Amino acid sequence: MVYVSISRTLAGLLTAACLVPTVGCESTGGAPTESTSTTGTPDASTTASTTASSGASGGASGGPEVLLDNDPAFPFGPPIAGPKIPGYVITNDLVGQSLFDAFEVMAIDDPTHGTVKYVDSATAWSKGLVSVDGQTGHARIAVESQTVATTTGRESVRLRSKLSFNEGLFLIDVTHLPQGNAVWPSFWTLGAGSWPAGGEIDIIEGVNDASHNSTTLHTSVDCSMAGVDAAATMTGTYGERDCNAGDKDAGMPYLGCGTSGPTGSFGPQLNAAGGGVFAMKRTSESIDVWFWPRASIPADVATGLHPTPATWGLPTSHFALGGACSAGHFSEQRLILNTTLCGDWAGGVFDGPGGKGPWACADYVKGNPSAFKQAFWDIAWLRTFEYQP
Repeated sequence: MVYVSISRTLAGLLTAACLVPTVGCESTGGAPTESTSTTGTPDASTTASTTASSGASGGASGGPEVLLDNDPAFPFGPPIAGPKIPGYVITNDLVGQSLFDAFEVMAIDDPTHGTVKYVDSATAWSKGLVSVDGQTGHARIAVESQTVATTTGRESVRLRSKLSFNEGLFLIDVTHLPQGNAVWPSFWTLGAGSWPAGGEIDIIEGVNDASHNSTTLHTSVDCSMAGVDAAATMTGTYGERDCNAGDKDAGMPYLGCGTSGPTGSFGPQLNAAGGGVFAMKRTSESIDVWFWPRASIPADVATGLHPTPATWGLPTSHFALGGACSAGHFSEQRLILNTTLCGDWAGGVFDGPGGKGPWACADYVKGNPSAFKQAFWDIAWLRTFEYQP
């Protein structure tokens, strides 16, 4: 796994991030691209640089800074001390405030055309849309649910990790996912550049109180899962197998190749069971996603000390990389977590009290604030791991 330093020091990260409101933090916004200004953009003294320990080329900023095991500059929690044991070792253990410190708030227009207004960091904190639970210490990310919305849309939050990742293991423990009609929450990764050239991996996603989680890849052309034996390699089911799939004439241009998880892996059923853990493993050979409900989380996943995917059984979702879909379809990825409302997917399939489709969805979102009191994330922890030979 490769980590890309977004600022030179921890102090620079926190000051530039404006994740905790301070004097000088301002709202930022812009077009929905990776070059968009966001709350937390480093200043000239903390200019981003990209690198890969394997020798891959960095970004336009030039000079590399590699964050290695036991590097005192590692920004989001100290590395775990101990002997080097082959397997996955933890590199970030994000809980409560440290999760917010590791992400920047993106006050941008919604690229999926939702009836939503993504707010800046100061607004998110002042209105309680991001918070740390005083009893559990969990990170909570919510949708505004008190007032009738303006023509812009209902206020919500979009987070993007300050670090970028290549191969590795990523685990998230959620005790509650946003639920409700018109609600579209996502936890995913996105590559740099013009979408979908850098690739996209949707780990958690669904709409309108679905009971099955959707895991999807979006790529440039020549990435297919047509040759994958799904029955032998995963427990979920494929929908579309062309990862560049889309049907613009039908109004669905961004389908990608998707799989469906088990009943209870999303929505109210997941929340009623106390949530669960999702894991995504990315290697040069495959991208795999597992899900465990609260009562079935493996011990090595719960502790995070030495997770061993080889003991977990078949994943929920399996995407083979190689001949039919080269690993080069996926560049360094940043983690993104957001909740949009309506939009291309949730709005297109909306069926509510005021009717069906995007227009009825938008009216419902604007005029019914109390319908979104359950549209929040409650995250116990988020952990990243790299493989150590």
